[in-house]
Amino acid sequence: MGTNNRNASQTDVPSVLNSSYANVIDNSITIDDTVTYNKQDSCLYIDPNDLYSTSLKDAFDLSIVHLNCRSLIKNHDAVSDLLYSLTHCSFTIAAVTETWLHDSISASLIDIPNYTFIRNDRLDKRGGGVGFYIKHGFCYSVRSDLRNISPHFESLFIEVKNCKDTVIIGTIYRPPANSIPSFNEDLSKLLTLINTENKLAILLGTLTLTLFSMARTDM
Repeated sequence: MGTNNRNASQTDVPSVLNSSYANVIDNSITIDDTVTYNKQDSCLYIDPNDLYSTSLKDAFDLSIVHLNCRSLIKNHDAVSDLLYSLTHCSFTIAAVTETWLHDSISASLIDIPNYTFIRNDRLDKRGGGVGFYIKHGFCYSVRSDLRNISPHFESLFIEVKNCKDTVIIGTIYRPPANSIPSFNEDLSKLLTLINTENKLAILLGTLTLTLFSMARTDM
């Protein structure tokens, strides 16, 4: 895929991403309709179009975005166009889930200019899969010891240096049919393991859980 020479505009937002953002207006997080946690509305939620006027580089040395692809082959151009059109954000890392890749798919088919792609494909059946697009020149190492530690979710972890901090970044996909209690138990074990390293950890992904009760009249 060659470099795209067109100018980005608000109409260029890939439709695959339109359902990924929403305004949160209530004050609770509900998981599996049985457990409710109080939360503070301290996070900024923005519409995809707002990204064109939002600068991340001024505030952070490391900027990360997560995209649920539902077939990276099918939506490769949409993902590539998004990363290209948001050059002012200059995302360092793009975590992707539901890549739907397998080992017969060549890396050249999913290449994005100026990014290195690493992946963890689902092996036993179709679907699933996770990966990272990492900007060229950004130093990282793959944390193989944290990969595939649970049968209840798919994951891939990397470790990066951000200024003085060492950061562990993980992308996780939980298939919707998998047991939620088992997922919670294994995720808790994973977080406990990471916590022993006394490093900043950032987890992204598709958990297929009802984390927020949302209400929007414009969707």
